[in-house]
Amino acid sequence: MREESLTGNGTFIRSFFESNQFQKKSWIWYWIALISFPFIKGIIRPLVLEWDSESVMALILLSYPNFVEGVIGFFSVSVVLVLIRFKFEKTFPKEQLWLYLITSLISGVYVITQELKIHNLGGHNIYDPNDIIASVLGITTAFFLVLKFGLFRKKHQVWESQSNTYSS
Repeated sequence: MREESLTGNGTFIRSFFESNQFQKKSWIWYWIALISFPFIKGIIRPLVLEWDSESVMALILLSYPNFVEGVIGFFSVSVVLVLIRFKFEKTFPKEQLWLYLITSLISGVYVITQELKIHNLGGHNIYDPNDIIASVLGITTAFFLVLKFGLFRKKHQVWESQSNTYSS
Protein backbone atom coordinates (compact mmCIF):
# COMPACT_ATOMS: atom_id res chain seq x y z
CA MET A 1 0.00 0.00 0.00
CA ARG A 2 1.26 3.48 -0.78
CA GLU A 3 2.38 5.62 2.12
CA GLU A 4 0.45 8.76 1.10
CA SER A 5 -3.01 9.40 2.50
CA LEU A 6 -6.07 9.73 0.28
CA THR A 7 -7.02 13.10 1.75
CA GLY A 8 -3.70 14.46 3.00
CA ASN A 9 -1.75 17.14 1.18
CA GLY A 10 -2.44 15.68 -2.25
CA THR A 11 0.75 13.68 -2.58
CA PHE A 12 -1.14 10.50 -3.47
CA ILE A 13 -3.00 12.09 -6.38
CA ARG A 14 0.09 14.08 -7.39
CA SER A 15 2.15 10.89 -7.52
CA PHE A 16 -0.49 9.27 -9.75
CA PHE A 17 -0.42 12.14 -12.25
CA GLU A 18 3.37 12.36 -12.17
CA SER A 19 3.53 8.90 -13.71
CA ASN A 20 0.27 8.84 -15.72
CA GLN A 21 -1.44 11.06 -18.24
CA PHE A 22 -4.92 11.22 -19.71
CA GLN A 23 -5.57 9.05 -22.74
CA LYS A 24 -6.78 11.71 -25.18
CA LYS A 25 -8.68 9.34 -27.47
CA SER A 26 -11.11 8.50 -24.65
CA TRP A 27 -11.30 11.85 -22.91
CA ILE A 28 -12.15 13.78 -26.08
CA TRP A 29 -15.53 11.98 -26.11
CA TYR A 30 -16.06 12.88 -22.47
CA TRP A 31 -15.53 16.56 -23.27
CA ILE A 32 -17.73 16.40 -26.38
CA ALA A 33 -20.55 14.97 -24.25
CA LEU A 34 -20.04 17.51 -21.48
CA ILE A 35 -19.86 20.53 -23.78
CA SER A 36 -22.72 19.42 -26.02
CA PHE A 37 -25.06 18.88 -23.06
CA PRO A 38 -26.03 22.53 -22.40
CA PHE A 39 -26.07 23.32 -26.13
CA ILE A 40 -28.43 20.44 -26.94
CA LYS A 41 -30.59 20.81 -23.84
CA GLY A 42 -30.79 24.61 -23.79
CA ILE A 43 -30.84 25.59 -27.46
CA ILE A 44 -31.46 22.73 -29.90
CA ARG A 45 -34.00 20.74 -27.91
CA PRO A 46 -36.45 23.64 -27.32
CA LEU A 47 -36.34 24.58 -31.00
CA VAL A 48 -37.03 21.04 -32.20
CA LEU A 49 -39.76 20.46 -29.59
CA GLU A 50 -41.46 23.70 -30.60
CA TRP A 51 -41.39 22.60 -34.23
CA ASP A 52 -42.19 18.86 -33.87
CA SER A 53 -42.63 17.20 -30.48
CA GLU A 54 -43.61 13.77 -31.86
CA SER A 55 -40.65 13.01 -34.13
CA VAL A 56 -37.82 10.57 -33.58
CA MET A 57 -35.49 13.58 -33.35
CA ALA A 58 -37.55 14.91 -30.43
CA LEU A 59 -37.35 11.51 -28.72
CA ILE A 60 -33.56 11.48 -29.11
CA LEU A 61 -33.21 15.06 -27.87
CA LEU A 62 -35.42 14.41 -24.84
CA SER A 63 -33.27 11.44 -23.82
CA TYR A 64 -29.89 12.95 -24.74
CA PRO A 65 -29.25 14.31 -21.20
CA ASN A 66 -29.57 10.75 -19.89
CA PHE A 67 -27.09 9.51 -22.49
CA VAL A 68 -24.61 12.19 -21.39
CA GLU A 69 -25.27 11.34 -17.73
CA GLY A 70 -24.31 7.74 -18.50
CA VAL A 71 -21.08 8.79 -20.25
CA ILE A 72 -20.05 11.28 -17.57
CA GLY A 73 -21.04 8.93 -14.75
CA PHE A 74 -18.98 6.10 -16.23
CA PHE A 75 -15.89 8.28 -16.62
CA SER A 76 -16.28 9.72 -13.11
CA VAL A 77 -16.66 6.35 -11.41
CA SER A 78 -13.79 4.95 -13.52
CA VAL A 79 -11.42 7.66 -12.36
CA VAL A 80 -12.32 7.05 -8.72
CA LEU A 81 -11.79 3.29 -9.10
CA VAL A 82 -8.49 3.77 -10.98
CA LEU A 83 -7.24 6.01 -8.17
CA ILE A 84 -8.34 3.50 -5.52
CA ARG A 85 -6.60 0.73 -7.45
CA PHE A 86 -3.45 2.88 -7.70
CA LYS A 87 -3.54 3.51 -3.95
CA PHE A 88 -4.00 -0.16 -3.09
CA GLU A 89 -2.20 -1.69 -6.07
CA LYS A 90 -1.21 -4.90 -4.30
CA THR A 91 -4.83 -5.61 -3.30
CA PHE A 92 -6.58 -5.02 -6.61
CA PRO A 93 -5.89 -6.90 -9.83
CA LYS A 94 -4.38 -4.90 -12.68
CA GLU A 95 -6.92 -6.27 -15.16
CA GLN A 96 -8.73 -3.26 -16.66
CA LEU A 97 -11.79 -5.23 -17.78
CA TRP A 98 -12.89 -5.95 -14.20
CA LEU A 99 -12.49 -2.32 -13.24
CA TYR A 100 -14.66 -1.18 -16.16
CA LEU A 101 -17.28 -3.87 -15.53
CA ILE A 102 -17.56 -2.76 -11.90
CA THR A 103 -17.78 0.84 -13.12
CA SER A 104 -20.60 -0.12 -15.49
CA LEU A 105 -22.46 -1.85 -12.68
CA ILE A 106 -22.15 1.10 -10.28
CA SER A 107 -23.10 3.63 -12.98
CA GLY A 108 -26.00 1.48 -14.17
CA VAL A 109 -27.42 1.01 -10.69
CA TYR A 110 -27.22 4.76 -10.07
CA VAL A 111 -28.98 5.88 -13.27
CA ILE A 112 -31.63 3.17 -13.23
CA THR A 113 -32.52 3.68 -9.56
CA GLN A 114 -32.70 7.42 -10.22
CA GLU A 115 -35.00 6.90 -13.21
CA LEU A 116 -37.21 4.57 -11.14
CA LYS A 117 -37.34 7.28 -8.42
CA ILE A 118 -35.67 5.13 -5.78
CA HIS A 119 -33.48 8.17 -5.13
CA ASN A 120 -33.51 11.73 -6.39
CA LEU A 121 -29.81 12.62 -6.34
CA GLY A 122 -29.87 13.94 -9.91
CA GLY A 123 -32.71 16.40 -9.43
CA HIS A 124 -36.33 16.26 -10.48
CA ASN A 125 -36.94 13.35 -12.77
CA ILE A 126 -39.89 12.23 -14.86
CA TYR A 127 -40.04 8.51 -15.53
CA ASP A 128 -39.49 7.64 -19.16
CA PRO A 129 -38.33 4.17 -20.27
CA ASN A 130 -36.47 5.84 -23.16
CA ASP A 131 -34.32 7.64 -20.59
CA ILE A 132 -33.25 4.30 -19.11
CA ILE A 133 -32.31 3.09 -22.59
CA ALA A 134 -30.37 6.32 -23.25
CA SER A 135 -28.53 6.04 -19.92
CA VAL A 136 -27.56 2.42 -20.59
CA LEU A 137 -26.43 3.37 -24.11
CA GLY A 138 -24.28 6.16 -22.62
CA ILE A 139 -22.68 3.77 -20.13
CA THR A 140 -22.15 1.16 -22.85
CA THR A 141 -20.61 3.70 -25.22
CA ALA A 142 -18.23 4.93 -22.52
CA PHE A 143 -17.39 1.33 -21.56
CA PHE A 144 -16.30 0.44 -25.09
CA LEU A 145 -14.41 3.71 -25.59
CA VAL A 146 -12.46 3.23 -22.39
CA LEU A 147 -11.95 -0.48 -23.05
CA LYS A 148 -10.50 0.31 -26.48
CA PHE A 149 -8.41 3.38 -25.63
CA GLY A 150 -8.05 3.33 -21.81
CA LEU A 151 -8.35 6.25 -19.40
CA PHE A 152 -4.71 6.87 -18.59
CA ARG A 153 -1.33 5.77 -19.83
CA LYS A 154 2.12 5.84 -18.36
CA LYS A 155 3.96 9.01 -19.38
CA HIS A 156 6.97 7.09 -20.64
CA GLN A 157 4.98 4.78 -22.92
CA VAL A 158 4.93 5.38 -26.66
CA TRP A 159 2.04 4.30 -28.85
CA GLU A 160 3.02 1.78 -31.51
CA SER A 161 0.30 2.11 -34.13
CA GLN A 162 1.06 -1.11 -36.02
CA SER A 163 0.61 -3.37 -33.01
CA ASN A 164 -1.92 -1.13 -31.18
CA THR A 165 0.06 -1.44 -27.98
CA TYR A 166 2.25 0.68 -25.75
CA SER A 167 5.93 0.12 -25.29
CA SER A 168 8.26 1.47 -22.67
